[in-house]
Amino acid sequence: MTGSIQQRLPGDVKLAAKFYGLFTAKDLVRLGAPILVAFAAVFPADSLTDIGVIVAAVVTGLVLAVVKPAGHSLDQHALNGVRYLTGGRESADPVTDVAETYVETESAVYAVLEVSATNLEMMTAGEQAAIHSLYQDLANMAEWPIHIHSQQRRIDLRRFTNNIRRNSIGVMDSLRTPYLSYVTGLGQHHLVETRHHVILRVPFTDDTTNRLLQRLHGEETNTESGEQRRQDNAVTELNRRAAKLTSQLGATDIEAHRITGTSLRNYTRQFQFPATHGLTRSESEDAPADYQHQKSLHVTDYPSRKPLAWPTELLHTGGLIDITQTIRPQDAGDTATKLSRIQERLDAEIASTREAGRRGTNTYEARHADADWMLNLIADGSDLPHQYGVTVTVHGPTEDTVDATIDRVTTRLRTMQLEYQSSVLTAETAYRVWHPFRRTPNVRTVLMPGQSVAAGFPFDTAAPIASTGVVYGEHGIEGTPVLLDRFTWDAGHVARMGRTGSGKSFATKLELIRAALAYPELCIYVVDPKQEYGDLIEALGGEMHTLQTGADIPVETRFAGFTVAERGERDNTRLLTRVVEELYRATSQDERRTLVYIDEAHNLMQTPHSRSVLSTFIREARDTNTAVTLITQNAADLTEYSEGRAILDNTPGRQFFFHQRVPGHVQDYFGLSNREVQALHNLRTGSDAPFSESLITVPGRLNARVKVKATMAEYRLIAHGRVVS
Repeated sequence: MTGSIQQRLPGDVKLAAKFYGLFTAKDLVRLGAPILVAFAAVFPADSLTDIGVIVAAVVTGLVLAVVKPAGHSLDQHALNGVRYLTGGRESADPVTDVAETYVETESAVYAVLEVSATNLEMMTAGEQAAIHSLYQDLANMAEWPIHIHSQQRRIDLRRFTNNIRRNSIGVMDSLRTPYLSYVTGLGQHHLVETRHHVILRVPFTDDTTNRLLQRLHGEETNTESGEQRRQDNAVTELNRRAAKLTSQLGATDIEAHRITGTSLRNYTRQFQFPATHGLTRSESEDAPADYQHQKSLHVTDYPSRKPLAWPTELLHTGGLIDITQTIRPQDAGDTATKLSRIQERLDAEIASTREAGRRGTNTYEARHADADWMLNLIADGSDLPHQYGVTVTVHGPTEDTVDATIDRVTTRLRTMQLEYQSSVLTAETAYRVWHPFRRTPNVRTVLMPGQSVAAGFPFDTAAPIASTGVVYGEHGIEGTPVLLDRFTWDAGHVARMGRTGSGKSFATKLELIRAALAYPELCIYVVDPKQEYGDLIEALGGEMHTLQTGADIPVETRFAGFTVAERGERDNTRLLTRVVEELYRATSQDERRTLVYIDEAHNLMQTPHSRSVLSTFIREARDTNTAVTLITQNAADLTEYSEGRAILDNTPGRQFFFHQRVPGHVQDYFGLSNREVQALHNLRTGSDAPFSESLITVPGRLNARVKVKATMAEYRLIAHGRVVS
């Protein structure tokens, strides 16, 4: 979704003057040229044929001046057609090498930064204004062009479903089919994910000057050495820019990292296919199925105000849509001079229009106001100018699919009051704009201040979906499955918090069942002082053990639970601490994936020793393929102690269920926005709906409101300890 705050977007102040409010200077040339040629050919006109030639010339001139299909004049289409016929079908500057940290072409080196999504829904207007200000700083700090590439791809859940089919055994067979049906049902919708990348390009500099100096000093010129120096200098500059941008993104609480190694090679590979550029589209039989046909639109003008992250509206149109934003910083002094001249021309146009007694100066006055606004921002040093362009590229496996999506996109653009041009006879140019590793041509851009540019940063989309792991629920807005694989995180730990009856125990049991389906040879251990997991553990073929002082703690079986004889006993903390110590010892010697659930985790906060044991386990379990889940009614139970805060620092996943009250220090520690705190009061618990709700945050992966739903078979197993009919 977009933000709730509106940002001003100036129109194109390079508005051409129109004579009589109808024709620009170029239109007058189009109108007059055929007439002048006709007069020169037949003057003096002394026959009906000559008069017919002049009339035909007038009609031709009017057609050339007035008729502008797809936003271009006919002579521009003709010029584009000549370029299309005489130019190549494939852009030059191919990728020549993919190194560990950069991509090299014949003319430049490129770095790719992946940026996580931001959940604007969970931010108040004030918090959105603050993050917009940080986006503005990000736009203004760059002294070089940057490209933001938002790329959509279809999600294929076949790897996930095939994995479930292979792994489920025994009692799990009765759970597998309904679980697969549930997931497949979610996948029947238009299931796509959006990934956001920032592309940095540093061109190779000309080494001619250095070679001349070498010759003047009588030194031998080494072409190979010069080429290497050019490459080294470009890579050094690229690394500097990438580090600076990553640091600035980190200041906005946006997770950003540079793509390197295998990830960079995989990213580059999806663009390395030859393309044929037709009249309005690009095609490639060698491309992945969803990129075999492409069609692009260029946004040419903007309304006066748009919400923060406005491109998200286009990304949610339906279909496969990529959005490329081009941002080119401009010199403030030069821009101020140009704006002053533009104002003078607009003043003259407004005056002449009024003197002629004509109406229709509203557009000129609006552009004059935009120029004045930008001049004031530059003059007081509160903002910097940029040339800003947006290209929307629709892609798909067939022409019909692309055409249907383009129709929806153009309808949405008109609804958003955005003016656009189609890529008629300019498909090759559009392809170069879309391609992250091509020299970007001079596409239509609009002069904007940094705050307007920042309004377009579209980092408000659902997080990418994993291809393995567990379905934790459905995304509250988009309805897509929230599929996470904790064993792919740096540390797979989760803190699950909510009041009694909020649904946290149900969600834990649901995760336990689905994890047993997802991972072969998975070990599951539950520390269960409330004695509520026994039936489920035994139904899955595991054993429950009641802890006794001095007795051994068996951890030989794959599924096991540990409980106490009586709740509330003073000795329970010591017994539970012994379980954690034994689980730490056992998991550190076992390479199998292991999930450990510790219910009523506040019991282990009672003594310095128990806090220390749990803290050590959490800190070091990340190295033993073990993911720990801490379950507690109140987050304050953990934040109260320094060891508890250290535990949470090593627990990246947080799942919040219904809270009646959130203390200020808890809000501050977890960095919860005011909107998120408000949402915690309104989460469904399952008592008033067929599902419960939670907020799940995983840095760089997810920040969303999630509906927790179970299949009927899962519900029966959780409620009755067996799958009953």
